[in-house]
Amino acid sequence: MSNLKRRVDRLMQDARRISWKPHILLLTGRENEYKLEVHEWNGVPGSARDGSHTKTYTFPDKESAKVFVGEMEEYWRKKYSLVSSDLLLLDLTIPAGRKN
Repeated sequence: MSNLKRRVDRLMQDARRISWKPHILLLTGRENEYKLEVHEWNGVPGSARDGSHTKTYTFPDKESAKVFVGEMEEYWRKKYSLVSSDLLLLDLTIPAGRKN
C-alpha cells in the first residue's frame, strides 16, 4: 500500500507543476466592441484536458487591444520562456467602414 500512496503523491505533485500557457489569441469585433480571447494550453493532448481554459478581455478600440497584446506577449515570453512561434494571434476583426 505504501508504494501506491507514494505513486499517487508523486502524480499529484506532477499535476501541481502543470501550468497553463497562452497559445492562441483571437481578436474579434468591430468599432467600439473588440474582444480578445486568450486560449491556454497545458501541454496535454486535447482528449485529456480538463475543460476549456479561455480568458476574455474587451476593448473599445483595436489599437488598445493591440497594445495590450504586445505587453502581454512580452510578459508571457518572460514568465513561460515562450518564443514568438509559441503564440498565434488571429485578427478576425471587421474592417472599419465595412457593414455586415
